[in-house]
Amino acid sequence: MTSLIRRQCYDTVGLYDEELCYEDFDMWLRIAAHYHFAFSPYVSARYRIVPNSITRTVLHSVKAEPLRSNFRIYEKCLSARNMNRDQRRIITDQLESIAEQMYALNQSGRNYYLLMLSWYAPRPYTLGMFLFSLARVPFARFSSFVFWYGSIRRRPGQ
Repeated sequence: MTSLIRRQCYDTVGLYDEELCYEDFDMWLRIAAHYHFAFSPYVSARYRIVPNSITRTVLHSVKAEPLRSNFRIYEKCLSARNMNRDQRRIITDQLESIAEQMYALNQSGRNYYLLMLSWYAPRPYTLGMFLFSLARVPFARFSSFVFWYGSIRRRPGQ
């Protein structure tokens, strides 16, 4: 809220991505990849909560925009070359969670995000989500199939 950012940071990481429904999270992640942060425990601002603020309306809604924005932010993180295998796994797990929510909520454009997820994380579960969504199978049916198939595969002695 009361951050001070040197101009050099913007020269290094670029400006805010205005196509996202909230640009600051993306900016903080990009800056953190290149610079260290300093923290002051001093309370230098007060936060006023109003019923029609963006965090109360857009970000807590079930609309697709926050999910799409989160997906795009994590995609950008994957392009960072200085990530280890565990960090990449955490990011792809986040992408999987977001795409799964989009599928469960039957949001438009979900097939594109599930396809991208299958590219980033070609796991049986992610590929299955993409194929079932492409075939217009509701998420509840996909989930019950995964549960049923998983219980068959895990029988002792097989």
